[in-house]
Amino acid sequence: MMQQLIYVFLFGAMFQFLPVRELPAQDETAGRMGMMDFSLRESRASVEEKLRRMNFNRVPDARPGWEIYESGTQKYQSLQLIAVGFRYSGDRLARITAVMASRTTESVVSDYLTVQKRLKRRLGAPLHDMKAFSHPYRWGDGNELNAIRTNRSHVWTEWRSGGEGGDAFLRLVIVDDHTIRLDCQSVSLMQDIAEH
Repeated sequence: MMQQLIYVFLFGAMFQFLPVRELPAQDETAGRMGMMDFSLRESRASVEEKLRRMNFNRVPDARPGWEIYESGTQKYQSLQLIAVGFRYSGDRLARITAVMASRTTESVVSDYLTVQKRLKRRLGAPLHDMKAFSHPYRWGDGNELNAIRTNRSHVWTEWRSGGEGGDAFLRLVIVDDHTIRLDCQSVSLMQDIAEH
């Protein structure tokens, strides 16, 4: 079975998103997606060792079920990495979330589109590309930022390993007028967490 390795460099050589390893959805244990040189289903010890080498600092008293780390120095164009969160199912990595901030609120839409464009170049067409706005706003009207500020929009893009039924997905989301979030998770491992 041929494995495809895709690298999307968003934050320079030290901060690499998506060594995405895509295999057919039927081979769930081998098919993995990841971010920052981490792979879904990777062991906790392996993740912690990589974080130590990359000088990430653990945030004490994080949300229950999450291990959250800050870097403070990682940047990509006008985006700055705020924090990276990890969730585990037993000893296996089930979800990675990176939260990034635009340096200006005016650039959040263009920053989102820049990251989305890079991901499309590396991963191909997304499974979903949502740009939903409530009246009186709509995508392309020049008032996207006002819609985002007033919580009258939903803007996100999703890729899945193996298509609609795939176990791993990557989602890029505009959270608010200065924040973008990138999530990568294993659906089956997150279901294991929810059931326990």
